[in-house]
Amino acid sequence: MHGSVKFVFQPAEEGGDGAKRMIEEGVLENPHVDQVYGLHVWSYVKFGAILCRKGELMAGSGFFRIAIKGVGRHAAVPNGTNDVVVAISQLTLQLHSIVPRNLSRPCTNKSISLFFFFFFLKKKYICIYFHFFVCLFVCIYETKIIALDSAVLTVGKVTSGYRANIIADEGVLEGTIRFLRKDVYETLVQRITEICKGIEASYGVTVTLEWPYIYDPPTTNHQSGVELVRRAAKQTLPRGFQECPPTMAAEDFAYFLQQRPGAFFFVGCGVEGEQIVPHHHPSFQVDERCLLVGCQMMVTLVLFIFCVGVTDSKGQISHNDRLQCYKDSKPRLYREPKRDTRDTKDYMSKSVISPIVHFVWCFQYKVFILPFGHKNICFLNLRWTFFFFLPFKHK
Repeated sequence: MHGSVKFVFQPAEEGGDGAKRMIEEGVLENPHVDQVYGLHVWSYVKFGAILCRKGELMAGSGFFRIAIKGVGRHAAVPNGTNDVVVAISQLTLQLHSIVPRNLSRPCTNKSISLFFFFFFLKKKYICIYFHFFVCLFVCIYETKIIALDSAVLTVGKVTSGYRANIIADEGVLEGTIRFLRKDVYETLVQRITEICKGIEASYGVTVTLEWPYIYDPPTTNHQSGVELVRRAAKQTLPRGFQECPPTMAAEDFAYFLQQRPGAFFFVGCGVEGEQIVPHHHPSFQVDERCLLVGCQMMVTLVLFIFCVGVTDSKGQISHNDRLQCYKDSKPRLYREPKRDTRDTKDYMSKSVISPIVHFVWCFQYKVFILPFGHKNICFLNLRWTFFFFLPFKHK
């Protein structure tokens, strides 16, 4: 091969920022790394599938620790105490209200039809149909599905108290947050901070908020990397590639993808006929054939990166073509395709539905309105559709 492949054996993936530390120490240099690819077994899908998606594949994460201190006393004399157990219970309930009350935002972009009828005399029937993308009235043709900001806030550990007849004077609460966008992360941090201050004022306790691991970014795949994984998956497991939704699990491979283009993907390892057991569980089971598939995927990715010029229309590489690629004196590196510079959030670029049928009976003027044409001319969020007015005799 006319190039280098660097194998990364990374420690401290679980909350230790191992990837970030390795990048700081120069793992992407000497030799210089142009692309990065990683995989993870996935027990939620049976063996035989490769899962990936462009954009956010895995969530960003953060961990928080909240310490509460109050005044304790014997349970028989509760007056004069600042009950930490009550405060920490209320804090837990309020923290779990953040996601449903602060992060669910319905999309207000709707396709609304507004009619303007212009009648010049009684026998001239002219109608211009304006199609605006604003919140007006009359008739709705297209409505976006309500969009929710994906986030998770979980309190996983609460400790407080000594005995059944003693009011505790201190307690600790620990949890994690998961998010797919940085603005969602900022909202979570802000609301957690505000709630802690409110509990402190309401119950007369001292609340200390700490962030041991405040921010690991979401794992965001590059489009060019995902397309390469898709082709490699078809080479390794025919019809084995699956487009998967984002998961709220986290992975610090995200730091590598912030520095270089590439992709992270899952290899299905669920055992056929067995109950799915989640990761990090003592009864976790794996179909060990996925180890071979993972190795084949990595090798195929390397072949595609250096030999992409000798693949056919189906993404297949013959054995002879591989040998020829090795003998070729010129490296054939995978080039990232040109990105679409249009704003993907622009509703006009996504809207393909046009009002094909729109019949209006107008008894006052005795006309039948028939739409002419099935496509609209889009310009500055304005749609024009012209109608012919066909006169008829109303009985």
